[in-house]
Amino acid sequence: MQFATLARTLFAAIVIGTMAIVFSISFAAIIYSGHLAPFLSRGIGLTLLGATVMAIVGALSLSYKGTIVQPQDVTALLLSLVVASIAGTWTRGTSDELFATIAMFVALATAIAGLVTFAFGHFRLGFIVRFIPYPVLGGFLAATGYLLVVGAIGMTLEENVSLWTAALLLEPGNPQRWAPWLIAGLLFCVAAKRIQHGMVLPTCIVIGAIGFYVTIWLTGVSIEEASARGLLLGPFGNASFLADLGPWIVSAANWGVVVSKLPSAVAVIGMTIIGSLLYASALELATGTAVDPDRELRGVGIANVLAALGGGMVGYHLLSQTLFARSLGVTGRTAGFAVAIVTAATLLFGASYLAVLPIGVFAALIAFIGFDLLFTWLWVERRRLPAQDFAIVLLILGIAATVGFLEAIAAGLLATSLQFVFAYAATDVVRLRTTAATMRSRVERSEPDVRHLSRHGHRAAIYELSGYLFFGTANRLLDELVATLTSDEGAPAFVLIDFRRVQGIDASAAFALKKLSRSCRENGVELFFSGLADRLQARLDRSGIRSESGAPHIVPKLDDALEIVEEQILAEAERADSEALGFLEELQSLYPDTDLRCHFEEIFAKAGKQIIEQGANTESMMVLEEGSLLVEYIHPDGTPMPVAKILPGALVGEVGLYAGVPRTARVVAEQDCRLLKIDNTALERLAQENPRLTADIHRIAVTYLARRLVRTMALLHDVEI
Repeated sequence: MQFATLARTLFAAIVIGTMAIVFSISFAAIIYSGHLAPFLSRGIGLTLLGATVMAIVGALSLSYKGTIVQPQDVTALLLSLVVASIAGTWTRGTSDELFATIAMFVALATAIAGLVTFAFGHFRLGFIVRFIPYPVLGGFLAATGYLLVVGAIGMTLEENVSLWTAALLLEPGNPQRWAPWLIAGLLFCVAAKRIQHGMVLPTCIVIGAIGFYVTIWLTGVSIEEASARGLLLGPFGNASFLADLGPWIVSAANWGVVVSKLPSAVAVIGMTIIGSLLYASALELATGTAVDPDRELRGVGIANVLAALGGGMVGYHLLSQTLFARSLGVTGRTAGFAVAIVTAATLLFGASYLAVLPIGVFAALIAFIGFDLLFTWLWVERRRLPAQDFAIVLLILGIAATVGFLEAIAAGLLATSLQFVFAYAATDVVRLRTTAATMRSRVERSEPDVRHLSRHGHRAAIYELSGYLFFGTANRLLDELVATLTSDEGAPAFVLIDFRRVQGIDASAAFALKKLSRSCRENGVELFFSGLADRLQARLDRSGIRSESGAPHIVPKLDDALEIVEEQILAEAERADSEALGFLEELQSLYPDTDLRCHFEEIFAKAGKQIIEQGANTESMMVLEEGSLLVEYIHPDGTPMPVAKILPGALVGEVGLYAGVPRTARVVAEQDCRLLKIDNTALERLAQENPRLTADIHRIAVTYLARRLVRTMALLHDVEI
C-alpha cells in the first residue's frame, strides 16, 4: 500500500511538474517572441526561477496546502503588450540593454503587483473585487482569449501579429507554420471539453510533439534544419538557463524606460487581485476547504515579491494543476514542492533537451487556453447573459482586437457605467406617495379634527424618497412634482419631501430641487424638506436653495412637517356641523339627559405626572378633555422615546382595552390635564343600569378604531404593501 501511494505521488509530481514547466515556458514565449525571440533562453530562466519560488511560497502560505502558484497566461499576455511596445521603439542601446530593460520591467511589475496584492489582503480589501461588473470581467477574459490565440500565431511566425497585420499570415510559407498548430490548439480544446480528465491535456501535448517529429522525419528535415527555420525552442547555446543571467541585468537596464511603462501595469495588478480571489473561491468550492480570501491575497503577494527578486513574472493559483494533483491524492504541500523541484532541475540542467522541443507545441497550448476562453465567453455565457451585457463583452473584444487592450477595458467600464446610469434613472426614487388625508403626524387629535384632516388632507402631498438622487432620478421627480403643482385639478397647497432614506445628492439633483423650490413659490405652495442628513443639507446649501425668498422649510423629521401642516389645515378651513361631534359630544347628543361624569371618574393631572405606566395591566380607556399628553416608549436601557402627542377630544388607551394587552407605552401629562376615565368596573356597572348607553360607548369607541384601521390600510396601499 505504501509503495502504491509513493508511486502515485511520484507520478503526480512528475506530471504536474512537467505541466508547470510547459506552462511557464509557454508564457515566457509569449513575452519573448517576435523581435525578442533571441532572448527566449534568458526569459525562460527568469520565469522558471520565479516559478520555483512561487511554488514553494504557495505551498507554505495559502489556505489550501495543495495549492500550486505559478506564472499565469493573462498576466503574461498583459506584460507582453507593454514589452512589445518597448521593443518596437527601442533605439537606445545594445541588445543586452534591451533584454535587461524588459527583464527589469517584468520584475518590477511583478514586485508592484505583489506589494499591492499583499496590501489588499493586509487591509482586508478582498471584497472590492465584487464591484467589478460581470460583463467587464467576461469581456476581459474573451479579449484575453483572442489575444492568446493571436499570440500563439505570433510565436510560430516569430512576429508580432495583430488584426492590422493579418496579411502576414498568408505570405508564402507562413500558413504551414501557424495553421497546423492553431488547429492542434483547437483540437486540444475540443478534447478537453469532451473528455473530462486531468490527463487529457498532457496526452494532447505528447501527441502533438510526436506528430511534429514524425512529420519532419517523413519530410526529411533534420533537427538542425528545423532549429534554423525557427521551428524549435532552441538553440539556447548553454546547458543551463541560468547562463548569461546575473546582477548585470539591473545595471544594464534603461530605468527611464522601465519607469515610464509602469502605468501600463495597472491592468496586471488588477488581474492579479481578481485572479487570486476568483481561483481561491473556485478552490474552496472544489475542495471543500475553508479559504480566507485575505490570506490568499497576502500569500500571492509574498510569492510575487520574492519571485520578482529573481526576475520572475506575475502569477497566482494554478487551478487546473492543483485540482489534478488532488485527484491523484496529492493534497498537501507535496504538490507545490514537486513543482519547485522539477522547475529548479529544469532551470539548472534542462536547456539542452528543451532546445529540441517544437515551439509549435507551446503555441498550441497557448491557443488552447485562448480558444477555451473564447468558447466560454462567446458561446456558453452568451446563453446566460442578457443581451445588453453580452453586447458589452463583444464591445470589449472588438476594441481589444482593433485599438488596444487597456482601451477596451476602459470602454467596457464606461459602457457598464452608462448602462447602470440609464437603468437606475428609470428607478423610481419615490418610496411613498401619499397625502395628509392618509398619513398623520404622531399627534392624536379629537375625532372631529381627524375627520376634518381626512376630508382636507389631500391639500398636503407627501413624498418619501429613497436611494441616490442624481441628474436622472432627480429630473424625473422634478417633472412629476411640477406637473402636480400646475395641475388644474387638485393642486396641493403643501408639498412635503422626506430625505431620511436618501444616501446622496449630486450637484444636478441639488439644482433640480432648487428649480422645484422656485416652482412651488410661483404657484403659492409651501415646500417642506425633512430628514436631511448634515452632508445632504450642506450639498443643498451650496446650490443656493435657501438663499432665495420662499425657500423650503427644513425640519428634522417628517412628523414635524406633518404637525405644522395639520395645524394650518385645521386653522384655515371651516368646519361642517357634522364634524363638531367628539366622543363625549356624540354620546351626549344621544343621551342629553344623562350626566356622563356621574358614571365615570374625572381625573386631574399636573404637568409631568404619569397617567399610564408602561407594562401595566389595561383596565380602562380615557378621554382627554383639557391639556395635552405625551406618549413615550421606554427602552430597556431606560431611555424614553416620544411616540405620540395627544390633544383634547382624543381617546387614550382604547386599543389596549379592547385588545386585552398590557400598556405598550407610558403616558405623561405635558400640561395640566383633565381626563374622563372609563374603566371596566364602571362599564360593568353601567351595563346593568343602562345597557343601551354601554353599547353605544363600545360602538363609538370601536368606530374610532375602525376609522383608524381604514386610514392605516389606505397608507399601506400607498406604500404598495
